[in-house]
Amino acid sequence: MTPSLLSPKCRFSVNINKIALLRNSRGHNIPDVIEAAKLAIRAGAQGITIHPRPDERHARLSDIQALKDIPEISQGLVELNVEGYPRPELLAAAKAAKVQQFTIVPSDPGELTSTRGWQDRDGEELLKKTLEFLSGFTKTSVFIDVNNQGVDLAARLKAQAVEIITQDYSLCTGKDRLKHLNQIVSVANYARAKGLRVHLGHDLNAENLPRLIQAVHPDEVSIGHAIVSEAVMLGLPQIVRDYAQIIQQQPVGHDSPLN
Repeated sequence: MTPSLLSPKCRFSVNINKIALLRNSRGHNIPDVIEAAKLAIRAGAQGITIHPRPDERHARLSDIQALKDIPEISQGLVELNVEGYPRPELLAAAKAAKVQQFTIVPSDPGELTSTRGWQDRDGEELLKKTLEFLSGFTKTSVFIDVNNQGVDLAARLKAQAVEIITQDYSLCTGKDRLKHLNQIVSVANYARAKGLRVHLGHDLNAENLPRLIQAVHPDEVSIGHAIVSEAVMLGLPQIVRDYAQIIQQQPVGHDSPLN
């Protein structure tokens, strides 16, 4: 494996989309996305990431300003990273809140989640105009596939960072994982040689993350789905015990306590 060029200490950004998805499934504010972000920050998150989609199935445009108002974020101690396809209303909301970072991500009809980086078919002119607009108030990053073409595009259009998709690395094992890891290291080194920061994200978890960090030395990683999934599974036993205790402590009988 080719050793990666050294980079600054890695920033850890927690993606809270899945918490917003739970909130939206009930039509009220439980769980509270803002409180979840505060919990993540208190636990060590150096960034909060959301990806508001047009259907607002998880993060909403209104969440952007609400998150920016969290003291640690408004003071610049923690970065708010908004990612998504550069539709006008999303760009306007990001500018109004003066978010600290915007990651430009392509979008395919009907996709459940982003599975690829920005490509020629997404439009170089659109990417160019978007980067010019964003550079006036925030840091910029482009979500790319694991190849040098995405790096060249981002560098040519004066982005400040690339986020390399880690899906293939994360979802395979053994020799296949090593192959994908080597490819990421190569693209990361190429990006740094072009003056770009290197970010990583997609399907990262506690099992596949350590080797990736050691090999790539990224400037930032974004993790969301695994964190929320593991929080549910790890916290579920104690919460069930708590509710069982509440139920078992209630008096037995048919008389209403209100009578």
